[in-house]
Amino acid sequence: MKGISVRYESGHGLDRIDFCLAPGEKVLVVGPNGSGKSTLLKCINGLVVPEKGSIVLAGKEITSMPTYQRRLSGIAAVLENGRVFRNLTVEENLMVGTGKCKRGRSVSKITHVIDGLAVELKEKLLVLAGDLSGGEQRLLAFARSLLIPANFLLVDDVSMGLSELVGERVRSFLFSEEMTQIGIIIVDHDYQSLLSRVDRIVVLAEGRMIGELVGGKEGLSSDLSFLMGREMRRGSPPPPRAC
Repeated sequence: MKGISVRYESGHGLDRIDFCLAPGEKVLVVGPNGSGKSTLLKCINGLVVPEKGSIVLAGKEITSMPTYQRRLSGIAAVLENGRVFRNLTVEENLMVGTGKCKRGRSVSKITHVIDGLAVELKEKLLVLAGDLSGGEQRLLAFARSLLIPANFLLVDDVSMGLSELVGERVRSFLFSEEMTQIGIIIVDHDYQSLLSRVDRIVVLAEGRMIGELVGGKEGLSSDLSFLMGREMRRGSPPPPRAC
């Protein structure tokens, strides 16, 4: 995406954001509440159409492409309001995720994802999704999104509604070997454990990109605190971005 701007009545949602994601790259987006993290993901997913700028996927302009077409083009998402089909069973929700796969292959894929990510749902395959707890529905939304072939995955607030144990299992799955080829953008309030796992950390404040760090280094927590503290003190413009 290049030069992306989104304006809300209360002010800028995003202000001239340049951002890129390579296949297989894992990027963590951090910033205070209202900094534009969720808006960034919604722009990529097609839920928000930017006022200015462009979004390109594999050389194709998709700025105005509907969400469902982006999904077919290889962009999967589990956003804050990630929903399930409440009137379908857990198994039926997962079958939707497998798309056109033959039933035998679909069952195999579902079993693999359930065992690796959502073991809590194993005994609830015939339960209506609407009867699950909020955390279980969130877990189901994750599992379903991972069943559909995708090149890129957007995850907004990994740990929302999940216990600490389940949240960590989801994080580990996102960085597992089978996710190696999938580019992932992650927003998570509990991001400290991700600093050593991601390739890059992008820092937003008031809709602007104020910095970018390489993941996996020592002292990242201090660097992030410095960046966000500097922004609050000085309101400095974003540094130039090379991609």
